[in-house]
Amino acid sequence: MIGEPIRHVFFRTRAGRTYRALFLLVGDEVRVLRVRGPGQPPVGPDELPR
Repeated sequence: MIGEPIRHVFFRTRAGRTYRALFLLVGDEVRVLRVRGPGQPPVGPDELPR
């Protein structure tokens, strides 16, 4: 992995759909790795940076 902990947050759109964003905090920067929506499979280890 990168060495920084991968964080996540759930958020909801106006239409009521819930999404999950996976991200890293690097210094004062936020790097979004993936956003997953309803019906999508979970993020696998092969989809994350090494």
